[in-house]
Amino acid sequence: MSVQTIDSKKDDFIGHAKKAFNEKNLNYARQAAEAFCKIIILKEDGENADESFQKYKKLEGKINYIVKKPTIQKKIKSYLIFLQNHGNLASHDGDTSKINEDDINDGLLQLSKLIDFLYTEYLHQDIPDKIKVNLLRENFESKQTGCNQHSKSNLSEKKLINKSLNNIEESNISVTDKKPHIEESINNIKNSTISIGS
Repeated sequence: MSVQTIDSKKDDFIGHAKKAFNEKNLNYARQAAEAFCKIIILKEDGENADESFQKYKKLEGKINYIVKKPTIQKKIKSYLIFLQNHGNLASHDGDTSKINEDDINDGLLQLSKLIDFLYTEYLHQDIPDKIKVNLLRENFESKQTGCNQHSKSNLSEKKLINKSLNNIEESNISVTDKKPHIEESINNIKNSTISIGS
C-alpha cells in the first residue's frame, strides 16, 4: 500500500499551483502536473499505485500511462506535455531566458484547465478556495490577451480587471464593470471564503 495519499498529493498540487500563479513560474506548474498525475494514479490504481510509481518514475511515463485510463480525457495529455516541456527548461536547465511571457501565460492557462478538470470533472469536488482567486485572475488575463492584444481599450480593460481582482483578493468585492462574464465571476465568489497567502 502506498504511503502517498490522494489528499497529500492534492495538497502538493495546490501548493505548486499557487506558487506557479503567484510567481509566474512554469517549474512549479510542472511540479503541479506531476502531482496531478500522482493523484490520478493513486485514485485509479488504488493498492497497485506503488507498482505504477516504480514503473513510471519520470513525468513523461506517468503522462502516457494516465491518458490511457478511460476516465481521463485525451486533451489532458496536451496540457501535461506543455507543462512538462516548458517547466523542464526552468527546472533542469535553470535557464528561463528561453521562456517568454506568452509561454508563461499559456502554461498558466494549461494549469488552470488541469485544475478545472481535476476538481470539477474528475473528483467531482469544489475547487479549493486557496486557488480560486488565482484561477479567476488567469481566466481574465487569458481572455484579455487572446483578443486584440494591442488595442488601447483592451489595455485599459485589462488594468480595470486587474484592479478589480486586487480588490477581490483584499476582500473588497465590487463590480466596476458590468460585463456579464465579470459580474458572473464576481457573484460566484462573493459568498466564498477566500484564503490569501499560505
